[in-house]
Amino acid sequence: MATLTDLQTRLAEYRAVEAQIRQNGQEYEISSGPDGSRFCRPDLREVRQAIVDLEIQIEQVTARTQGRSRVRVGVPNW
Repeated sequence: MATLTDLQTRLAEYRAVEAQIRQNGQEYEISSGPDGSRFCRPDLREVRQAIVDLEIQIEQVTARTQGRSRVRVGVPNW
């Protein structure tokens, strides 16, 4: 099982990826002659779902460490 710190670190990383996708788009191309390259960032929907999953896991770990047994689970309305 991941620690709270591990989960928070992963959440921060996923949020950074989400920000890059929103700012720069999912695909970009580097053209340097005939050998140009095309790159794709991860799917925004999958990144957002991973963020939700991590937030739920963080809430569950926090609840366990604080002795609470109920965890609120919700789905964002993007």
